[in-house]
Amino acid sequence: YLHIFTFITGISNSQDVHQNETDRIKFPGQSEELHCSHSSSSYNAMLWYKQTRGKGLELIGYLVMSSGTVEDKFKDKANLEGNANKNSVLKLKDLSSDDSAVYFCAASIHSAVGCLPSQQKPWCINMQLQ
Repeated sequence: YLHIFTFITGISNSQDVHQNETDRIKFPGQSEELHCSHSSSSYNAMLWYKQTRGKGLELIGYLVMSSGTVEDKFKDKANLEGNANKNSVLKLKDLSSDDSAVYFCAASIHSAVGCLPSQQKPWCINMQLQ
């Protein structure tokens, strides 16, 4: 039998952060790219979070300008690319049931002085086994 993964984009009230993805079917071991962009000239940082059912948000990594940093827990699973002034791509590899979660993309202003509120848009990755 086959394990089938369905990728579904989420919805948000955010006007500044955009995601234009469609549903996808994936098999175990395959890879996936999640794209996120924003329209604010103020934002220079983009962050990616994972939320597994019943748990809080986990930071996967962040992109400041064109420099990406992935948290240690996700170094073997995820990679970040793009230019945070416009867009970010979260690349996930070797997909498994542990990757079933809601993925959030956030755009913000990076500042050494303090943190400012971010605009978020969710990714919903809903795994179905068949």
